[in-house]
Amino acid sequence: MRRTVAGLCSLAALALGAPAAHAANAAAVAGTARVAIASTPDFSDMSAARRDDVVILQSWQTDKLHALKAANPHVTVLMYKSTSAVSSDVNTDGTMSAGVDKIDAAAHGWLLRNRAGLPFAFNGFSWLWAADIGVRGYEDAWAHNVVAALRSDEWDGVFMDDVNPTIKYHYDVAQVAKYPSDAAYQAATKSFLAEVGPQIKAAGKLAIPNMGSWSDYPGVVDSWLPYVSGGMDEMFTKWGTAPGTGYRDEAGWQHQLDEVKATAAQGKLFLGISHSAAGDRAAARYGYATALLGGNGRADFSLAADYTHQTWFPEYDVALGAPRGVEQAEADGVHRRAFAGGLVVVNPTDSARSVDFGGRYAATGAAPETGATLAPHSALVLARAGAASRDPVAHSARRLARVHIARHVIRLRVTCAHHTSCRARLRLTAMGLSAGARAGVASLHTVAVKRFRIRGRSRVVRFHLRLRVRSGQRIVVRGAIHAVRVSPRRFVLAR
Repeated sequence: MRRTVAGLCSLAALALGAPAAHAANAAAVAGTARVAIASTPDFSDMSAARRDDVVILQSWQTDKLHALKAANPHVTVLMYKSTSAVSSDVNTDGTMSAGVDKIDAAAHGWLLRNRAGLPFAFNGFSWLWAADIGVRGYEDAWAHNVVAALRSDEWDGVFMDDVNPTIKYHYDVAQVAKYPSDAAYQAATKSFLAEVGPQIKAAGKLAIPNMGSWSDYPGVVDSWLPYVSGGMDEMFTKWGTAPGTGYRDEAGWQHQLDEVKATAAQGKLFLGISHSAAGDRAAARYGYATALLGGNGRADFSLAADYTHQTWFPEYDVALGAPRGVEQAEADGVHRRAFAGGLVVVNPTDSARSVDFGGRYAATGAAPETGATLAPHSALVLARAGAASRDPVAHSARRLARVHIARHVIRLRVTCAHHTSCRARLRLTAMGLSAGARAGVASLHTVAVKRFRIRGRSRVVRFHLRLRVRSGQRIVVRGAIHAVRVSPRRFVLAR
């Protein structure tokens, strides 16, 4: 039987039922992600899926994995696995929502016990049993099992749920015999990440943990980032499903903005998930704008009412372009960041604030204005008056910044959005080479330039590279694909 994972680590408290640079537009700073781990996630409309940068699936949802890769070749798809719990619910094909099953854990003594000497399940999750994550045997078994699962298909990495600085949302801390304090449990969690994270990365896969209570334990969680490929805050800017409620206070919001910045500073991937009703555009705008303030091309956001459906909001399609500097905090508490094609303003305070845009900007579907009054816990994602709007089909080419070369040929599919004919000039540049496990940085150089015409909707363009390598070496070109626009639309680039 396949049981729906009722939620990620912090969703238990809510009782709910269930890498590389972006293109030069709004996604240059922050893009979109989707958690689709329910029993039957809805992919009936693939238009949003084609634009998502990251999608999280259960290990048995390989049909969705293949459909996503076919529709959106540059998408990063992560496999869901619980870390601090083992599963007693295993499918007939051996797949499960954890990295280790309960029978194996019990046989090796990897089940965590309470003061009565008994193993215990997470509160509200009868099939998830607390694991002793600080034991080397469990850590290595988890890594071995997950690496094997990732290599079995087109998975880009693992989403590591229940990476927590406290077990209090799953069980009474004082009743855990081996780790009766947050400090003890944090040490065990750090041990797990320090052992498992490098093994996942050495396999060429991403290790993205769901950092529970990140903003409540910022110093602790920030110190875990070096071991992994990034992190998620599942209660980013807002928790709960009721619109207008669950917002962090100003200090809590600042901690979460700092999370984005801390992750970005290490060149790692940040995922922020806000929770509300599916149509809560104000909450989506607030969370997305916060990610835009702190992101640098490695931040993705989603508003989720559940983990079955996805809502695409107009703000995600605003063509902001490249940032003009970093985020600025004003004396009245409003934060802003200017972009080549727009402006983002956020009011995380408990009071309304009057904002002068410093020019004419327009919210999606509204006339240009020079200012506005922002309600408490609200934001605007604005396009500069006269700036071209972003083609929603041409969303992102983030994975093209790390191109794995096979036989010295890179093949790219270039789509002429909403046109039947257009012309383009593409330039592929390389910033460094990686040979095996050793990486070096080379000076920036142009690898290839192509000028061509697209007749029809798309065309595959091939770059033939002349690189001299030793036998057995794996070459990675780190760089960017640039499209010089000749026709009035941008291009979609996919590996």
